[in-house]
Amino acid sequence: MITFDITQTYPFLFAVLCIITGGLLLWVDVKVYNAQGMMREKKWTQVLGWVNIAVGFLMLVIKWVYSQWFWS
Repeated sequence: MITFDITQTYPFLFAVLCIITGGLLLWVDVKVYNAQGMMREKKWTQVLGWVNIAVGFLMLVIKWVYSQWFWS
């Protein structure tokens, strides 16, 4: 029988959401701020975009480590 535990997918969904939103920040917002000459906003958007991506990948690593060490 196949079982599905939704609580196991929350960290994965959170990580994917962080990576996607970080990529969108870097792809869309940075171009808009650059075109409008808003350099301070562009810099902070780049920082927040990369932090978002880093948190997403860190969450994936934490989920993998947790599943390998505590659920095997």
